[in-house]
Amino acid sequence: MPNFTVTSLPPERIAEAYPLVRMARPELPLGDWVEEAKTRQQKGGVLTLLNPGGTIQALATWEDQPETDALKVETFVVFELSRRGMARQALCDGLQALARERGKTAVQFPLGSKGLLAQAPLDAA
Repeated sequence: MPNFTVTSLPPERIAEAYPLVRMARPELPLGDWVEEAKTRQQKGGVLTLLNPGGTIQALATWEDQPETDALKVETFVVFELSRRGMARQALCDGLQALARERGKTAVQFPLGSKGLLAQAPLDAA
């Protein structure tokens, strides 16, 4: 399994994360993403997954909901060519760890999220 690093998106790498954001939200202009990322870092955050080479391979924008026990995920996007979903799983694990650190008991993903749960092997009956 690759040695991924889960970390908050530093301000100087916001534009670098834009191609991933465009995968989930193709209509979003770069300037709007930069402003959104800065705002999110004040009232939540942007969690990134770095591959062993330091490239941003996945990201999730999140917001702490004080009125609930959930860490709310707004955007979740992973660039991954493998069906094994190692990057997806690493980012999910990072979100769960972040939720625990913040005293939350759950991670809430957007309605309609697909592919976040472990899949059965292709040869499973």
